[in-house]
Amino acid sequence: MGFKHALIVILFLFWLPSAGQQLRSITYDVSAGLPHNEVRDVIEHSDGRVWIATDGGLALFEGTHFEYFKGQSKSEYYRSLMKASDGRILTVHDAGVAQITDTSGEISVTTIIPGSIEISDSTLYYPNGIYEDSEGAYWISESRGSVVRFDGSEFYRYLLEDDGNQAGSSSFVFAQDNRGVIWAASRTGKLWSIEVGEVTAHSITAEINNIQHIKFIEDGTLLIGGNGLWRMAIDAASTPTSITKLKVSPILFNNLKQNFYSPLPQGYIKEISMRAGLQ
Repeated sequence: MGFKHALIVILFLFWLPSAGQQLRSITYDVSAGLPHNEVRDVIEHSDGRVWIATDGGLALFEGTHFEYFKGQSKSEYYRSLMKASDGRILTVHDAGVAQITDTSGEISVTTIIPGSIEISDSTLYYPNGIYEDSEGAYWISESRGSVVRFDGSEFYRYLLEDDGNQAGSSSFVFAQDNRGVIWAASRTGKLWSIEVGEVTAHSITAEINNIQHIKFIEDGTLLIGGNGLWRMAIDAASTPTSITKLKVSPILFNNLKQNFYSPLPQGYIKEISMRAGLQ
């Protein structure tokens, strides 16, 4: 697909529910120094610099210019970024999970969880997303419908959906509830819970699709962001009991991929998704 994507930096000027929203945006693409116009993920470091994962490599935005890191990994197809609980910035590319290290201005990208073109018990298969749970274990989304839990020494692989062996066709996002149960959602609008190694598939409304982000909020309900914003109530046994579509006024809505930024009702979270690929 020949998507023409670019990175958009959004400056939230103010939000007045009665007066609507105002924003100012600056668009960056390869002409401004991005490695590729297909932007997969963006994350801000504690020092204010912004890391950007693209289909053509990893970039660092210094505020006025981009620094491009080429040849530091076996793959230039970077899929996602995450700030770990210990402060490290991790990135996922087709060849595994890597750690970004800045030592006195010298930046390196070092693989910490290897990938492979073959499915094995010690390597990842075309990973495309990562999440850290409350115990410090990593949950990694793979192609072909599987997710991997890596506790620092061992791999535990779960097959969530059979996508017909089409490499690259599946991708998952994760959240953890207050009972420690891991929830995974696919871009195709499906939802699973994983508890003590047992996987349970949950039926949700067919209206939900292209899920980009899920997040548990203080009252224990699950927010689901995709082709809209949904709120799912979950009982004490981690079973969904109801789902409601929320009314929101998106600041930015991308019709191509249906990703959005939005202030949420009752102040739950300010941004439901910082997905890249914004046009």
